Amino acid sequence: MPDDETYFIKFQKSFIIFRPLSRLAFSGTLALTRYLRRRSRIPVQDRPADVENFLAAVGYDSAGIQRPTAWTPARPHRPTIAVLLLTSACNLRCVYCYADAGESPVRSMPLALARHAIDAVHRNAREAGADRFSLSFHGGGEPTLNWDVLRAAVIHARSKDLPCHISLATNGVWAESQREFIRRHIDDISLSCDGLRPVQSAQRPRRDGGDSFDAVAETIRLLDRAGRSYGLRMTVTPEWMDHLPDSVDWICRETGARSVQVEPTFTSARGRYAELPRAAGQRFVKAFLQAWEIAAAHRRTFFYSGAQPWTVTAAFCQAPARALVVTPEGRIVTCFEITDPRDELAAPFVIGEVRDDGALVVDETMLTQFAADQQVRRDSCHSCFCYWSCAGDCATRSLTKTGRNSIRCWINRTLTRELLARLIVGGDGCWRGQPVASPFPGGEASVATRDFMPV
Repeated sequence: MPDDETYFIKFQKSFIIFRPLSRLAFSGTLALTRYLRRRSRIPVQDRPADVENFLAAVGYDSAGIQRPTAWTPARPHRPTIAVLLLTSACNLRCVYCYADAGESPVRSMPLALARHAIDAVHRNAREAGADRFSLSFHGGGEPTLNWDVLRAAVIHARSKDLPCHISLATNGVWAESQREFIRRHIDDISLSCDGLRPVQSAQRPRRDGGDSFDAVAETIRLLDRAGRSYGLRMTVTPEWMDHLPDSVDWICRETGARSVQVEPTFTSARGRYAELPRAAGQRFVKAFLQAWEIAAAHRRTFFYSGAQPWTVTAAFCQAPARALVVTPEGRIVTCFEITDPRDELAAPFVIGEVRDDGALVVDETMLTQFAADQQVRRDSCHSCFCYWSCAGDCATRSLTKTGRNSIRCWINRTLTRELLARLIVGGDGCWRGQPVASPFPGGEASVATRDFMPV
């Protein structure tokens, strides 16, 4: 049986031998995998020299990174990142919106609440001796639609005696008056853009049904001219998955985005989580790999959250441990996507509230239970080669999953295997943790199809 040190992954006519804690992967035959499974029981003097020389050359026995430990919430809980879910209002009507933004009565965060959250994480950072704290504006709606509060919150955070790193997740459909302030005062921007005009127009229409492509393209041009740091966040629906490679090609040719994240939608309609149909999952894998090779040729980072074999972590998401995530009405939650505590799926994610007087009330028992539940889910994945990267997967996505028979788990495993194969090729037969943005010299992006270590 594989353990969390070494995994033997069947790939075409050979195996991928993967040591995630060492960030090492290479291809080998069945004979080599059999030898490695029993190697620890073979006396050193009896081990074949040619095989051992190869293992030494690839660094098979080199010390790996320190094994990450499961997160146990501190008591008291003192996060140093404030994530403000500013509003449920939205100027778009994206067909897959998990929050069904803009349709229910608008809920917007008052400035006093935003200041309380900022004060709390600043205080925690100072008491911990940190050199900075962080502020992020996130979804549930479009943060810039609660503009006066966003602007005042930025100014309040900048007034503190510690530097504040400020980020914004946005749809990029901004008023002219907002652009200069964002350009000057926001450090990092995650901009939602689904690609080519037909895709963006179909998936992310304006509230009135109009086209959002030109507004987002203008925002991208603004950021590029200003030399600003930003990443693009793409979502693909089953209807448009086959267009993903062309959309990524357009992004690489026409924008300066260095990092692009893509996710298949896991909603069946606005506000409804659902498992992705299997056929759509298969098409996503094919389209993702084609797009990944395009991005690699352009030396761009292109990734999907569930398949990052270069990542070693004990938790899929760090938000519950590091962030104070606050809803418009002041509830403290463990996930950016839990925007309305009244939702029937929200209960396990709600752990407290920010009171009117600024006091943070965290139910530490609830937080500890949340952490334990994530670990139970991860423990069930111990034999999976995604154990150290997927780490039990996303808590909200697990609401629609049925264990390792789910299509998302299949996507995670299939893409992890395929990416490892490509990384091995890019490393001339052995991947040793090279950067993932441009793993292929000269843009080469072929799949590993040969044995690198015949035994």
